[in-house]
Amino acid sequence: MDVLLIVQLLALLVVANGTPVIVEKFLGKFLAFPIDGGATFADGKPVFGSSKTLRGWSNPISVVLANGEYTMTVRLSPDQWTNVEGERSGAGFAKTLKRVDNIGLTFGGGCFFGHGVSVTGGTARFLLTRFDLKP
Repeated sequence: MDVLLIVQLLALLVVANGTPVIVEKFLGKFLAFPIDGGATFADGKPVFGSSKTLRGWSNPISVVLANGEYTMTVRLSPDQWTNVEGERSGAGFAKTLKRVDNIGLTFGGGCFFGHGVSVTGGTARFLLTRFDLKP
């Protein structure tokens, strides 16, 4: 395998994934707004899609994983959710519910909700067997 190609690909990955983090460290919330300025088409859909800024996580629901099965239930109400900045906003949550096109899951811990599940001192298997969304 070509070592130079591997190094170039790794450098590309570091730049592509690291640039947003570094820029956010220097600029903070400066320029943190939707690139389309919140513009919508005549049908009310956002110009560049609805997922650009409407992300959030359920709070304070959490489970410390150990052997066994777990069920988590989270109500779709503003007191159970924060946005990507960790802030609660009833108006923002209501706006988000009106524009749900996709729903995804992330897992994490501590203050890193979307950074995955980790194991200390051993191995584990994490298996999601069911995901239901009820209006």
